[in-house]
Amino acid sequence: EIVLVIPLILLFWWIYGYLGGLDWSSTNKYKFNWHPIAMMIGMLFLFGNAAVAYRLFPFKLATNKKIHAVLNILAVLFIIFGLVAVIEYHLDWGYSNMYTLHSWLGALTAFLYIVLAIISAASFQDFDPRYMSEWRRTFKPWHIFLGVFLVFAAVITIITGIVEKSIFRVLSGYLVWESYSTEAILVNVMCASVVLVLLFIIFIIYTLPRVIIPKPEDRFMTCSEGGPSY
Repeated sequence: EIVLVIPLILLFWWIYGYLGGLDWSSTNKYKFNWHPIAMMIGMLFLFGNAAVAYRLFPFKLATNKKIHAVLNILAVLFIIFGLVAVIEYHLDWGYSNMYTLHSWLGALTAFLYIVLAIISAASFQDFDPRYMSEWRRTFKPWHIFLGVFLVFAAVITIITGIVEKSIFRVLSGYLVWESYSTEAILVNVMCASVVLVLLFIIFIIYTLPRVIIPKPEDRFMTCSEGGPSY
């Protein structure tokens, strides 16, 4: 949790120390700042916790499953809010949408994450385990693969967003990177902390065993041997 919180602390420091804080008013440009906050919470903090829920939370399988689902639902809501914030900001100030690499990566990552969340919610619920078990066995490798892929995609999207915002500030004269200013160092450390989160998540997924305290009704939800799983 400490590793997941560090990028958020640094982001709040950047926003309130250098970017003007948070405001939803259309009369200033601070509405944009809701976008990185919402995306960092959704794509990194909540999704990161969801990715390792089965391995770090010491509860029964059914409980960890509910925690995993709730965290993913909250992540989707924050992602949608972050998209609304940046789109409204662009419309308010007459800026174009979807013209940078960051925006393309962000749209793709958000779309895949929301689609995966919907399909997974339908696939791993206990409507009728006798009929869903075969589909779960088929879908589970894709669920795992896309989950790990989205961790990488989320981190790349966040870093490109931070760098893009920093470049805009350099071009506007607000940030001089070559001077080793406090803001420049803060941005670099923040990006490094996001990469650190990625390393911790991948390490936990691939090295720590799942915490499983089985119940009779969980017999259709147990994972197969030999691979990472959410």
